[in-house]
Amino acid sequence: MKEICMLLVAVILWGTAIAPTKWALESIQPFTLLFIRLFFAGGICMFFSFNELQKAVIHKHIPWKRMSLLSFTGVAGYFMFTSYGISLTSGLHVSIIDAALPLVTILFSAFFLKEKIQMDYWIGIMLGAIGVLFITIPSSDTNQEVSLIGDILILLS
Repeated sequence: MKEICMLLVAVILWGTAIAPTKWALESIQPFTLLFIRLFFAGGICMFFSFNELQKAVIHKHIPWKRMSLLSFTGVAGYFMFTSYGISLTSGLHVSIIDAALPLVTILFSAFFLKEKIQMDYWIGIMLGAIGVLFITIPSSDTNQEVSLIGDILILLS
């Protein structure tokens, strides 16, 4: 039960993070906000896992090059694209595009892992792609070029 509650808290925090991030980006530069977020999150994680980290370092070899690459592409890279993308587009666009990213995961699993995609997945992919296209297609709005760049950065994250 404890694990389910922790997952629920994580989902709520992750799902509601876009609005405060958009608000913070009105007064803080994207990469400054990124540094602040990762600095404090890293400090909190180090505080709670310091004893376990010491045990792991003593008994196991840690592939630091691989870990550095994964931390940059998996954590810092994601947050860089997301923070800068949120600063250039609307929170609504970010939420919907972010929700469409599982569609990309399904397509990548079919392409790279040679998994067979079932018909109901194809229907979901098509409906999701149409929804994302409706959001990202430029309109007569003068700020749309900036919004399109932000949307692309969110897709890249």
